[in-house]
Amino acid sequence: MQIFFFKGRLVFGPDSGSLVITLLLIVVPIVIFCTVVARNLLHEFPTYNAVYVILVVTILYTIYVLVLLFLTSARDPGFVPRNSNPPEEEICAGSSDTADVTPTSRLTRTKVVFENGVPVEVKYCKTCMIYRPPRCSHCSVCDNCVERFDHHCPWVGQCIGLRNYRYFFLFVSSSALLCIFIFALSALNVKFVMDDRGTLRKAMKESPVSVILMVYSFFFLLLVGGLTCFHLYLISRNQVLFFSETILFLCLMIFVQVKYFSSEDEKHSPLYIPFMVSKEGKANLEGAIEQLQNVEKQMRLAGDVAGTKKAVTEILHLCFEAKDWKSLNDQIFLLSKKRGQLKQAVTAMVQQAMQYIDETPDLDTRIELIKTLNSVSAGKIYVEIERARLIRKLGKIKEEQGLIAEAADLMQEVAVETFGAMAKTEKIAFILEQVRLCLERQDYVRAQILSRKISPRVFDADTSKEKKKPKEGDNVVEEAPADIPSLLELKRIYYELMIRYYSHDNDYLEICRCYKAIYEIPTVKENPAQWIPVLRKICWYLVLSPHDSMQSSLLNSTLEDKNLSEIPKFKLLLKQLVTMEVIQWTSLWNAFLDEFESEKNLLGGSLGDKAAEDLRQRIIEHNILVVSKYYSRITVKRVAELLCLSIQEAEKHLSDMVVSKALVAKIDRPMGIVCFQVAKDSNDILNSWAMNLEKLLDLVEKSCHQIHKETMVHKAALKV
Repeated sequence: MQIFFFKGRLVFGPDSGSLVITLLLIVVPIVIFCTVVARNLLHEFPTYNAVYVILVVTILYTIYVLVLLFLTSARDPGFVPRNSNPPEEEICAGSSDTADVTPTSRLTRTKVVFENGVPVEVKYCKTCMIYRPPRCSHCSVCDNCVERFDHHCPWVGQCIGLRNYRYFFLFVSSSALLCIFIFALSALNVKFVMDDRGTLRKAMKESPVSVILMVYSFFFLLLVGGLTCFHLYLISRNQVLFFSETILFLCLMIFVQVKYFSSEDEKHSPLYIPFMVSKEGKANLEGAIEQLQNVEKQMRLAGDVAGTKKAVTEILHLCFEAKDWKSLNDQIFLLSKKRGQLKQAVTAMVQQAMQYIDETPDLDTRIELIKTLNSVSAGKIYVEIERARLIRKLGKIKEEQGLIAEAADLMQEVAVETFGAMAKTEKIAFILEQVRLCLERQDYVRAQILSRKISPRVFDADTSKEKKKPKEGDNVVEEAPADIPSLLELKRIYYELMIRYYSHDNDYLEICRCYKAIYEIPTVKENPAQWIPVLRKICWYLVLSPHDSMQSSLLNSTLEDKNLSEIPKFKLLLKQLVTMEVIQWTSLWNAFLDEFESEKNLLGGSLGDKAAEDLRQRIIEHNILVVSKYYSRITVKRVAELLCLSIQEAEKHLSDMVVSKALVAKIDRPMGIVCFQVAKDSNDILNSWAMNLEKLLDLVEKSCHQIHKETMVHKAALKV
């Protein structure tokens, strides 16, 4: 029984006599330290009176530790008052099974109460005749229920609970610091003696008290220091010592069952009975789920990964078999929010629930299940891949409903490029889906930003090489789902989407490069029915592209392609662009009009609304370049005749090409003459400036020489 003083303001435990031993273990070493070690240190610091400071600090800190010890031992740890009579009976109704009630009072051993809106299971204490509050346990030494019971400490003779835990922790940590302090100063004293005597052995013989204090303080430092670190860990996990011991016991019990029970014996194991009951057919779904929840809690608290995964998946399977989709959503949400829920269990639960999405009876149920799984997986890095797949499914549903903007916004919430465990092909497919939805939405800026997340070099990777085995510590990359296209198929999809993007700005050269990349795909190059339309598009967009070095390079490489002989008309068209001769626009248009119109029915559709106008523009630019090659000076009228244009149109096209730096020319409008010049780069311009400066300096030097010569002649004439 407890010992009370001052009307219950001071409460000591039944074994408070051990408090005297604890006091002696603290006070006696301190007295020896102050009378022996501190006195020896007095001779080492005679000037600064440092020893008196050490004595004062030691005494004050010891008093502080003793005060904490007194507060820990004499304070109510959080005893819960007993009941003089049992509470009102709460007998289980509607059940003939009395195994779960006490034989005397017929009270339920457990009941569920709501703590801050969360259901919590509390147990009945037949000694105190109360339902214990959450995290409350009965101490067998004090024979009382204690709130937030940690343990019963024999050194302080008191339980450690809600009201004295902070003093206990401060006492233990302060004792550890006191041990460090005594150990350090005792070691310092031994060092000073060793400096005087020469060897450590002589110093130990000279000052045995310091050595004894070092050994004593080191031994107790291991005890109180380890206890301090352990309680810091428990505080960080919001646990108590009694709870952690329970976990160790449950882990040991599960280990023994898994290790030593055969498959037949497992059927009779208490941990597996709820599974048997649920499978052998309880008509009441809620009862079966409740039993599995008890097993899940036991496994979760014991840290059994396999058992917890099995329990949560069995709960979801029961809901699915019963086609109770509302209960399925509720169980997914509740199981994921359990305190200390294992990551592996949440992952297994989400993966299994994803298999039920296609089995839902209607669209609303499917959307509700996807949203539940999405909310559960949000912010959890270990189910980020599953969340990305859920977002993609939901995006497809939104798109089928015609909500393109919502689908695009939904898909852009996930940045799969940061997912280390996702397969490369699945990442690319997800990003391409984001780009496609942005193009459908006509959000071309966002489509360009997303497309830059994919490097075209990733499509050139050699997939035939064997994959390297991951090293220890590396992220394990998951296999892509079966519906994800191969890398070559993704390459074609990527460039088709980029063609749609560049078609918005009529960037013909980039469109040509995209078709060129599609043309290089082996599956396309092996099938004439596929590469002929692609090669036609390459030729058309080469002709439509403005003249520059990249266009010229692509033009020459395309002419060297042997497959171009299969479409001789287009080969002739490209040769006309390479040949430096004037092309008659009318004859060219009449020759290729049918081919131009037939592109609407081939791969990629029509060439664009402005394609015919741009084709005429390119032919005119080609003709101007031909004229500039053969003429250095020519009248504007003659240029207009060669281009089959009016004088005003010819001047306009010439000016546009000069502004775009496609050629260098000057127009003398009063004379009506065009002067073509060779384009000069920066080096040529600098060289010409240097030559002009050199000529100027030569002239200056010659002038100075002539002036000097005339001066000398004039002086000679004066002397004569």
